[in-house]
Amino acid sequence: MQGRVTGSALRCARRLTNHTLVLGLGTFLLSPTPASAGGGHAAGSPPAITAAKLSSSLFRVSGLATAISADLTPRGSAFEFSLSQAAALQIVITHPALGLSQGGRCLQPSAELRRANARSCARMLTMGTFTRASEAAGADSLAFSGRIGRRALAPGVYRAVLQARNGNGVSTPVTLTFAVVR
Repeated sequence: MQGRVTGSALRCARRLTNHTLVLGLGTFLLSPTPASAGGGHAAGSPPAITAAKLSSSLFRVSGLATAISADLTPRGSAFEFSLSQAAALQIVITHPALGLSQGGRCLQPSAELRRANARSCARMLTMGTFTRASEAAGADSLAFSGRIGRRALAPGVYRAVLQARNGNGVSTPVTLTFAVVR
């Protein structure tokens, strides 16, 4: 008897792929579905970013887009990651800045907020966004010089938020922290 496995039997069946499963209702022949055979991701599931890291989380700004230096503190870095599916990749670079809270929001400091004795808070300023329209599935890396366009990032701590998007949806954001030094 061949049929469909559901419920708790399905959880057991996932561990027994390509085997015969005997249940009280009959015997079921298990084989991988086309979705699970191609990398373990069901058709229609959003892309996933895994193994994301920076080649160097502390670096100096490079003079060129992909320059590499043998100095003690490297010049530039690279975003290393792995995508589960082909997708567009977006990297947003943010920088924490001092702010003052009013009405549950963190705003840019002003004389009016200071007079009102507003509490201090940290707000994230978007420094720039990188977009790669088509990244292939699998492991990849993107060189990062510490520049956004022609403008070099000032020394300080920054965050990079990586997010992949394709026709199946949007991945969970991955946040990486790095520091730019002189």
